[in-house]
Amino acid sequence: MTEMMNAVGFSEFGDSGVLMFGELPKPIPGAGDVLVAVKACGINPIDYKTRAGLGVNRGWPDDIEKPIVIGWDISGDVVESGGSAFNVGDSVYTMARFPVPGMGYAEFSAVPAEELALKPSTLDHITAAAMPLVALTA
Repeated sequence: MTEMMNAVGFSEFGDSGVLMFGELPKPIPGAGDVLVAVKACGINPIDYKTRAGLGVNRGWPDDIEKPIVIGWDISGDVVESGGSAFNVGDSVYTMARFPVPGMGYAEFSAVPAEELALKPSTLDHITAAAMPLVALTA
């Protein structure tokens, strides 16, 4: 039986009214991925632009798996790690690469290990999730 998780996604572009809350299959990490239990997700202009069909992701193919879950900046704890530099229990943060849909608006995210960094112990998860795109922009 497939494990499920709670997530927020959308199946068509539009205003915030297209967002749906529900259950989706919990991601299964592939080779080189780390499964992260999302504790916080940053929300940035790219999120609403993506949901509205604007910006870098307006060209997604029609056959992309739906609902689309966005939210690229996340902070959380490693729950599965396949031989990477991260161990179960490590607190990490990341900004997933574009234009791949993120998984921040979900309970779990499978993230390539090379896109993760250990969360500084001086930051809580909320602050760490707010940092990646902001720091890149700066």
